[in-house]
Amino acid sequence: MFLLRHGQLPKIDDLFNRTMGEQKKMAELLATNIDAAQIRNDPALQVYVAYFDMYLIYQPRFLAYSAFSLLSSWDGGGKASRVNVDSRNLHAGLDCLRVGHYKQAFDFMKAESHALGGKQFYATLGQAFIALERGRVGDMAHFLEMANSTASTEKEKIYISLLFARFHRLAGQHWKAEQLLSSIAKLYVDCFEIQYSLIQANIHEGHGQQQMQLLRKLAAGDRRYFMIALMDPALLAANSMVENVLSGLFEQKNKEAGENLAEAKEAWEQVQAWFGAEEDAELQTNLALLANLEEQFRRNGVYDVLDVADRANSLSKACPRLRETRLEDLNVKVDAAAIVWADYNIFWQEYPYQSFFRDFKNFLFAGKRKFVEARSIAGESLAESRTRLKAGQDQVEILAGLVDRMLKVKLALDTLMIFLRKLIMAELVFSVFAFLSLPIITIALAGVLDPDLVRLVKSPDAQKSCMVVLTLFLAPFFALALTIRSMSER
Repeated sequence: MFLLRHGQLPKIDDLFNRTMGEQKKMAELLATNIDAAQIRNDPALQVYVAYFDMYLIYQPRFLAYSAFSLLSSWDGGGKASRVNVDSRNLHAGLDCLRVGHYKQAFDFMKAESHALGGKQFYATLGQAFIALERGRVGDMAHFLEMANSTASTEKEKIYISLLFARFHRLAGQHWKAEQLLSSIAKLYVDCFEIQYSLIQANIHEGHGQQQMQLLRKLAAGDRRYFMIALMDPALLAANSMVENVLSGLFEQKNKEAGENLAEAKEAWEQVQAWFGAEEDAELQTNLALLANLEEQFRRNGVYDVLDVADRANSLSKACPRLRETRLEDLNVKVDAAAIVWADYNIFWQEYPYQSFFRDFKNFLFAGKRKFVEARSIAGESLAESRTRLKAGQDQVEILAGLVDRMLKVKLALDTLMIFLRKLIMAELVFSVFAFLSLPIITIALAGVLDPDLVRLVKSPDAQKSCMVVLTLFLAPFFALALTIRSMSER
């Protein structure tokens, strides 16, 4: 209920006193089948319905939830689990009980309790509720005893113990209720429903003073018990002590909320300054949450204060997590950029014609400086760090265009160098070949060739012409062919 969660204590107290004085009127109003929207718009109805929610676990609607809940452990009035209606008889019996058809309800419950593999424990409890509605207190006690004998799980044992304690109180046997609750409270120390029922029983027995510390613990641990204790008629015998406990707890939580909110505000202001002009969706979400908490704190409602006390503390803890995440993201990007830079650096160190591209080195080491700066100032300003990183990446991107030109120059110069080496080798080979082969040819073919032709071959001019042809035409062509073959192999 919004009013109960966010209303102020005096207003809630006034509404509760007025509503409880008009119970007949409120009951008649509820009987008109009003919807949830009408309840939300009527503060008096909210308080009246909330009163019944205080004793939810003693009502048939909670029996239905507990019987079909997918949660195997006890969760009290939290109703946080989904349900699975896996028994027609039990479901039909509970529905008949809800609308007052007790005979049909009893028949369905009885059939379920005798069914093989049926929900005997919950069906027996259903029969106990039917007996209560019919005013048959003895039968109710009998069915509760039967259910107690079939309870096997912790969830069932807690449930039947709470119902039995409630039955003893309604029957005026408060000492039995206190005795039962005291025994099971030692077994289930974390069960708030048992601990609170024990507080009710002890206050009725006049031991309220001893229960205030436990009440404070419950109200601080579960905000529902703050509201329950505020409205519970069972605590009227210790009303002044209860009010003092709740008021003191509210003041403590209000102070805690203010301190936690101030701490969260300061922390997020620092984070916002660290982000600078950088846009971040998670940052904006947390800032919006902070603004909502500030609005809640200004309203000063019960649940508002309790919300702010808890959530502001959690919000403060989210600051370092967000910083750490964004720093990690930044470092990953810097590392990735550094890997790319390292590849370009290796390329530069192995490049044989550095004198032609002095700018490459300047861009290369300018980028490195930006990456180092980005990492070093990340703790001071994320925005500035990202700016330095981007500047370094821009410097490295320039290198990509230079690399293409450098590779073309390297290819051209490498080809030229290979050609020159091949040419020198070809010149030597052809020169040696001509120097050795011409005398041999003239001697070997002297008796075969025409004497004039032999004299022509022996003449210095002819030999000179032959050398020119070999060195100036055939040798370059041969060297070019070898160069092309070598480059193809590369």
